[in-house]
Amino acid sequence: MTELQTRLLDLFTLHQRHIRWILPCVCGLALVCAAGGLLWHFVSPSQPPDPTNGDLNAISDYIRGDAFLNASSRQRGEYVNQLMERYRTMPPAERENARDKFGSIFRTDEQTRKTFWLSFMQNQAEQYSKLSREKKKQRLDMFLTMGETMHGGRQRSQREFREKDPMSRQGRSEKRTKQSVDRFRKNLPFFLKQTSSSDRAKMVVMARDMMKRARERYDP
Repeated sequence: MTELQTRLLDLFTLHQRHIRWILPCVCGLALVCAAGGLLWHFVSPSQPPDPTNGDLNAISDYIRGDAFLNASSRQRGEYVNQLMERYRTMPPAERENARDKFGSIFRTDEQTRKTFWLSFMQNQAEQYSKLSREKKKQRLDMFLTMGETMHGGRQRSQREFREKDPMSRQGRSEKRTKQSVDRFRKNLPFFLKQTSSSDRAKMVVMARDMMKRARERYDP
């Protein structure tokens, strides 16, 4: 028997009463930890459904839940962007189903609608901030073309822009100005809560460039 083995045997013999008490405690602690780990596994928030191929019902439930609303603006933006990329490549029937499903949610749940689209814009502003000048111009033209497709063509988009351009020299009626200010005040707390100062700075830059590009396109 080696010297180390002899010392261990002596230690056990001298303190076996204490060791007999300690061992069950250690085992009990291990069992508690294991049980706690299993409990955490089952009650902790699960991973959100995959936006690229997950079930649309599960995704719609997720974006209406607290987990999505309480996520960081960066996490929400990436999630919504992946979902929008999926939407663009959907077959027509699936796209119509998705439009009906999410359109119904957005019409009845203002909080979810605002959070969803604000998250999308945050993600686009983040991407936009990293582009070269030429790439930024191409990205803005892509947005405007998408808008024209959704609003019935370029002529209609041009007409609406000229009527509603917030920077138009024609000015705006006192009533419309008051409505815009009231709407801004109402949405400001939500906007500040859901975005960081860095997000807001990038979104302001993209919005400014978008208005400038739209004016060049529709009111040269």
